[in-house]
Amino acid sequence: MQMQLALQLNNIPLSLESKPDSCDTRVNVGFNPDDGKGCYTQLFNQAVERLKEISKTESTDLSLKRLELLYASNVLNRVTTEEVTPMLQELEKYEKTL
Repeated sequence: MQMQLALQLNNIPLSLESKPDSCDTRVNVGFNPDDGKGCYTQLFNQAVERLKEISKTESTDLSLKRLELLYASNVLNRVTTEEVTPMLQELEKYEKTL
């Protein structure tokens, strides 16, 4: 169980890259030479909104990982607190980074 939890934690950065809906989605702003500034503003706003969506999704995923760890430790008694604590600290580090 500990190895499985450690593998899940180690795969968090990879999951950020492997999401099918990650930053691969392009914004849908065409360039208008008559309104270049407006196009760039619209492009920037759409990119910001997209990043907010991605951050929210990843934050939810990290929260679910935290709940799984706490459930495995407190309810199932499959892992000890000493084993879970470093993993929870690592999750916190990822949440702060996000």
